[in-house]
Amino acid sequence: MLLCRVILLAGFWLVLGSCLSLWARFPWGDGVSRAPYAYPDTLYWAAGQPAPANYSPDRDWWLSGRRDPRPELAFSPQELYGVRGMSLPAAWRVSTGRPDVVIAVMDSGIRWAQRRYCELVRKIYLNAGELPLPADTANPADTRFGGYDANGDGVFNVVDYWEDPRVVDINGNGWVDPEDLILTFSDGRDDDQNGFTDDISGWDFFENDNNARDDVDFGHGTNQARYAAAEAFEPGESCALEAGLPNDATPGTCPNCMVLPLRVGDSFVVDVNHYAQAVVYAVDLGVAVIESALGSLNQTSYAAAADAYAYHAGVVINASAADEASDHHNWPGAYEHTLVHNSLKPPEEPGTFPESYLFLNGCTNFGGNIHVAVPSERCSSQAAGLAAGLSGLLISAAANAVERGTMTPYRDDAGRLQSYPLSPAEVRQLWRLAADDIDFATPYPDHAFSDAAPFPWSWRWFLQQRGLWENYAVVAATATERYHTGPGWDYYTGYGRINAGRLLAFIGREEGSDREPWLLHAEDRIPPEAEIKDPTWFRDFNIADGRAQAPADPSDPEMLVINGRAAANRVTAAGGRFGYVLEWAPGVQGRGRTALPAGFRGVRSPGPWHDISRVEGLTAAFRGELGRVPFREILAVLQDPAYTQVDPRYGSPYAVRLRLTVTADPANPYDRVNNQAVFQKQIFVRPAETLTVLSGLGFAGGESGGCASPVFADLDGDGGDELLVATDDGLLHALTGLQPAQNLPGWPVRTRPLSSWSAPGLPEQILGGFLFGAPAVADLDGDGMLYVLLGDQEGRLYAWDRNGRLKDGFPVGVDPNLSRETPCTAPLLPDCDDLGPVDLRNEQNQRDHAFFAAPAVGDLDPLYPGLEIVIGAADSHVYAFHADGSPVPGWPVLLRDPAKVAAVDAATRIYTIREDGDFRPGSKIITTPSLADLDNDGDLEVITLVNEQYQEFPRAAFGGSFIELLLLAAEQVGNTRVYVLEHSGSLTPPSVGALLSVHPHDQAYRDGWPVAITLAGVDLVPVAGQGGTAQVAVADLDGDGRGEIVTAGHWGPATVLNDDGSSFYGRSGLGMRTLARDGFGDNSPVRDDPSFAALGGMAVGSLDGGASLSLIAPAASVRRLLDIALVGRQLEGEDQLAVWRASTGEFEPFAPTLAGDLAFFNAPTVVDCDGDNRAEILAATSGGDLQIIGLTDAGARTIRRRVIHSGGWLMNAAAVGRLRVGEDFRAVLVTYSREGRLRVYPLPDYDPGSAVQWPRPGRDHHNSGWYR
Repeated sequence: MLLCRVILLAGFWLVLGSCLSLWARFPWGDGVSRAPYAYPDTLYWAAGQPAPANYSPDRDWWLSGRRDPRPELAFSPQELYGVRGMSLPAAWRVSTGRPDVVIAVMDSGIRWAQRRYCELVRKIYLNAGELPLPADTANPADTRFGGYDANGDGVFNVVDYWEDPRVVDINGNGWVDPEDLILTFSDGRDDDQNGFTDDISGWDFFENDNNARDDVDFGHGTNQARYAAAEAFEPGESCALEAGLPNDATPGTCPNCMVLPLRVGDSFVVDVNHYAQAVVYAVDLGVAVIESALGSLNQTSYAAAADAYAYHAGVVINASAADEASDHHNWPGAYEHTLVHNSLKPPEEPGTFPESYLFLNGCTNFGGNIHVAVPSERCSSQAAGLAAGLSGLLISAAANAVERGTMTPYRDDAGRLQSYPLSPAEVRQLWRLAADDIDFATPYPDHAFSDAAPFPWSWRWFLQQRGLWENYAVVAATATERYHTGPGWDYYTGYGRINAGRLLAFIGREEGSDREPWLLHAEDRIPPEAEIKDPTWFRDFNIADGRAQAPADPSDPEMLVINGRAAANRVTAAGGRFGYVLEWAPGVQGRGRTALPAGFRGVRSPGPWHDISRVEGLTAAFRGELGRVPFREILAVLQDPAYTQVDPRYGSPYAVRLRLTVTADPANPYDRVNNQAVFQKQIFVRPAETLTVLSGLGFAGGESGGCASPVFADLDGDGGDELLVATDDGLLHALTGLQPAQNLPGWPVRTRPLSSWSAPGLPEQILGGFLFGAPAVADLDGDGMLYVLLGDQEGRLYAWDRNGRLKDGFPVGVDPNLSRETPCTAPLLPDCDDLGPVDLRNEQNQRDHAFFAAPAVGDLDPLYPGLEIVIGAADSHVYAFHADGSPVPGWPVLLRDPAKVAAVDAATRIYTIREDGDFRPGSKIITTPSLADLDNDGDLEVITLVNEQYQEFPRAAFGGSFIELLLLAAEQVGNTRVYVLEHSGSLTPPSVGALLSVHPHDQAYRDGWPVAITLAGVDLVPVAGQGGTAQVAVADLDGDGRGEIVTAGHWGPATVLNDDGSSFYGRSGLGMRTLARDGFGDNSPVRDDPSFAALGGMAVGSLDGGASLSLIAPAASVRRLLDIALVGRQLEGEDQLAVWRASTGEFEPFAPTLAGDLAFFNAPTVVDCDGDNRAEILAATSGGDLQIIGLTDAGARTIRRRVIHSGGWLMNAAAVGRLRVGEDFRAVLVTYSREGRLRVYPLPDYDPGSAVQWPRPGRDHHNSGWYR
């Protein structure tokens, strides 16, 4: 009997496999229909062809609707029955886009010079308002573009100028492209009077000129444009620009939409104010969609206002969730109105089972604001580009439907028809409704895709018999599991994977409006609108005695007040009604499956959900208070340990979900489709550990984040400290007290404004913001007057006195000749900008005019009165200024290893790397220099790092573990450089070697420097993960009177160097010995080795009352970095905090310890927090946790550990000091988050200076970085 069963089962699978092979070859949804539209279809291939020639359903799996025939995928409802991608060809049956639908790509610009991008040259938007008619002749048949469509192909693009005798190939790339139009027709006049002179084809907000050229050849912006709107080609069609070039690049998701290139940085790591400027510009120009695959260094109130400006103008923003395999939320994606997308993909590493198409990508984030996941070959960036194209496709289809009369344009709350067909709120709901739920917690998910199941009558029964449950297991080379998705919305994939075919089917292709009533029009398929406006995303409420410390309604602090909007304007205009339900639930997501009642029509998402309010029978849009709920009621539920403890599967503690569901009741009795809108938002409600929480520290009371660390200093000499708080908005506060917040007279001070275009609803000014480190405080002239010093992102260095007045001679700034190119205007054309005689920016010289980090202060020039200010700039130079603002002779000094350069221009100091230089990108200085007398000769040296990296053999002894050998074999290892500069800079008498060097500042470097220090992985991410990214520490570790340098690259072995550049710990094998990477302490909870210093800075201090010194740094295991590269959750990956015994270089007995997330740009501090005369470590992360770690007693091998959940990403260090809170001075601990919340925590009543070790970034008020 058993044999018969085996034979029958084998036969069944054999037949089934054959059927599946045939079934998989059937082009499910891959045919493209091109019947005429009311608006001309301008795909560039002949009618009747089944699909674009450059689309392959197998190669381009993320776009495909085909199914994988493998049984474990094809028969699994959890795997969406093996459907590989987003089913885009089914969407193309409805629309392939319209050339009057413009997608603004905010990124690194366009590679005009690249000859291989045939699929983009005809897709770039041109601004007719700044251009003459092609050949000065209007096409009378063109009514769409005012006669500018010279060749009558239905689109206005560069092709219309190919026969214009005035236009030639100026940039030399082999064809006429939009840059040639810029270089031909820029005349210095703002013809369209929009405030942007000669904005012919986009704008460069990074360099503030009219050419969005990617002059450092980064390529990210070009790729994003391709993902969104690359052209689709006719079979056999050659490149329109050059016959020999292939046309095989994958088409964009909206191949007929146009792209507006807006450069906001030289990579995807940007100043968010440049992004905001670009958003306002794009909205005013009339774009339909904004694509944002960015991560900003800062978070400003101006960018939040720009986000709202786009939303209220009907512009959709599709944004990336970021790429760090974390739930921290990055901006600009975290602003209120974006649609945030992360990435799904199959595994690339061999041996992984199952080979699902629904793994969360490694280089993608997750969290409470994920809307819909997008399948993509690459990271979250590609997902955002593809998503922007899909939004363009949806808006194109809706515009077609408006022209056909099957739907109206968007109708606002006052009943007015707008110029756009869909509102961003409607687009949000259509995306939600089009998603296929990804649910690996339920045996047989009852999602919208189930109607496509093969043999559902038998397979459903089989699955239920097997009792499959929470199917997260993965077989892989490293310990891996799926992220814990569940029914409905979940923390990892939002509402699920986008189904493009369904998204466009909601609009449909029906012709005309004369139809039977039971056949719904596009108008009937548009859902209502829902929005929770306040509280804002991730708002953190700290509750003391049932009352919020920073309530939304100060008159009722015991209540969580929810404001927002509910509307169904299309339904109410036709005589229908609607209502809404407001609910809340604990946790970042529900757990397990949901038991649903029979006939359930609501939103499937586990709770438990608690009602706040229910309203029925509305006939007009409602805007205002939706409901309120007592904080005590929420906290009573959150006391369950399931919601108070950190669980890697279920995210942050004390999370709360708010959900607004709007349900329409149309007058049309046949309309039962898409009548529900859902808006869900995550906040936090936690018992207060704080004394108070302050917000509104930005410009004009706006919410501004803080990259710079808050610090305490007594500016006015009254014996009490002021709290210095520098904001990303460019305001610097000197708070004398809290509850309420009070500044010193004359404060806050502010930086100078940027040149920017304003509009109603936007701040009148944008200020240059502050970034990393902490304000320096110094008596510059020796007269007792303290000055506060900071540099801003516009390259200005400020010095304010205690009265808030600028010191005479300040601000000073960078030398513009080292980073700013001459913009193109009529007299200079075409020899200007990047095509001019001096090209200041290229792949090797990625320069900016900004100051990224705070200055250091010291007596660099003893013969000149006063102290000097030393600051590193993003133009690769270290600057030094006297106390009166005059430059110190011999400075600025260029940082670049002389052994690697072939040539350096004497005037601009643009360098060329040797062909054998193993160069990797990076040239910005983003750290504060350290100042120390290393050799005890009475003169200060300047010690600093730069974004410099080379893929070369490591200087450290490397390869002692299997993991390190793998990194070597993968050619991921390299070195950065640490520099020691003489106090006299380039005026230092040169050695013979310096005289022979091509480097003009070789003599500024101390003999034997720069020194290579090892990177375990080169070029992780622009700026934050390139070479040197944090200030070095200096300390005399052996008591010989000479300083040792404690440092690390962005990710690699931490290193201690003698003043001659040798390792403090000697050599081992082929390299220098570093601080320990394995051999963890006996009491360490960490198990994943090796451990490398990661992305943050170093600190030095004694934890045992002075008996010994420890070295401290944020760290991460290799598997944690693999988590970014591999799909799924790498179970053994760990974020860590490393603590070494300075005398031996080995880990302390308790170290490394675990941390909550990566610590970008952050350095620990070491200060007594409890009055026991022993210092504790304070270490913050991007995950919102602040650890306070101290020894249990002076000789202990174990620690006391307290974790404060700060409610936001901390990119800076915590501050400890004494401040007036109410009527009393008391010891407090202060954090300032990227969200813009200043949190003040009580400490025992003691003098925090009793055991000061490393109390602030830079160690002291001069930011010297010198422990002494």
